[in-house]
Amino acid sequence: MGNFSRKAILAVAAVITAASAAFFTAGAAGAATATLSARAAQAVPATTAASELPAALSWPLVVQGARGERVVAIQFLLDERMGAGLRVDGIFGRLTARAVRKFQARFHLHVDGKVGSQTWTHLIIQLKRGSRGPAVKAVQHNLRIAYGFRTLTVDGIFGPATQRAVRSFQARFKIGVDGIVGPITWNRLIVHEG
Repeated sequence: MGNFSRKAILAVAAVITAASAAFFTAGAAGAATATLSARAAQAVPATTAASELPAALSWPLVVQGARGERVVAIQFLLDERMGAGLRVDGIFGRLTARAVRKFQARFHLHVDGKVGSQTWTHLIIQLKRGSRGPAVKAVQHNLRIAYGFRTLTVDGIFGPATQRAVRSFQARFKIGVDGIVGPITWNRLIVHEG
C-alpha cells in the first residue's frame, strides 16, 4: 500500500473517530438532559402553572350525579373561570353538567360534561395570599369541610388564616410548603378529599 493510500485511510479513520466521538458526546448530553428533565419533573414546585402539568398528575373523574366537596370545587371554579352563576350545593346536576360542557367548548377540550384530567388542569388556577374570588372559596370550603379546618371562614379572601391552613395542609401531605395553591396542592385537595 502506498504512502498516499495510508494517509487517505488514516484521514478517513480520523474523521470517523471524530464523528463517533461527537455522536457519543451528543448522546451523553442528550441522556444527561433527559435525566435532568426527569429530575425536574419530579421536583415541580406547587406554584407551577396548571398548563405545565397536563399529564403529570392523576385527577379523579367527576360526572353528573356525583356529590361532595369535589363538586363544590368544580362549581366554584366554573364561577371563577366563566361566571357560571351556579348554585354551589355540591350536587353535580344538569346545570353543572351544562356549565362543564360550555367550559370545555370554550377551552377546546373534549366536550362530554365530565370533569376528568384535561378539564381539571384547565379549570384550576394558582391562588396565593391576596387572591380573591370563587376559586378561593373552593379552597377554603374544601379545607374546612373535607380536611377539618373548622375555624376557616369561607369568604373568598386569601388572607393570613387561609395561608396558614394551606401551609398546614401542604405539610400534612408532604408537598412544597409555600402557602400557594398551585396544581400539586389543588390535586391533593381534590384527590384525597373523602
